[in-house]
Amino acid sequence: MNLFLCWLAGLLAPTSPTDPYLGTWLAADQDGRIEIVRQGPGYVGRFVGFKDVALAHRQGYDVGAVLLSNLRPDGDDLAGQVMDYSTHKQYPVTLHATDPTHVVLRVKVMGLTAHTETWTRVAHTHP
Repeated sequence: MNLFLCWLAGLLAPTSPTDPYLGTWLAADQDGRIEIVRQGPGYVGRFVGFKDVALAHRQGYDVGAVLLSNLRPDGDDLAGQVMDYSTHKQYPVTLHATDPTHVVLRVKVMGLTAHTETWTRVAHTHP
């Protein structure tokens, strides 16, 4: 009975606007999946899957590794750090939600945009 009441309370609770950054994203090269979640006042993005796990591991990437950190709202965007595991360096990054299914990631080096790619939201399927 308590489980039913908890479920019902969840349905009746007021909902907040959908956060455009939360969820699982497929990287532009379609090799990696990154889940962005809230962590404290900001966000963090971790790898949750790879098309070729062995190749990703050889390149220094592993499931569970943090890719995006210290992401904080900056206007309509998120700004923080991205880790390049092949060089073990962090770079400034911004994410911009262009629509509900895409975010644009911009990596900056020496104040200039050095790399831009678009990620696609992974649709959740329910069994």
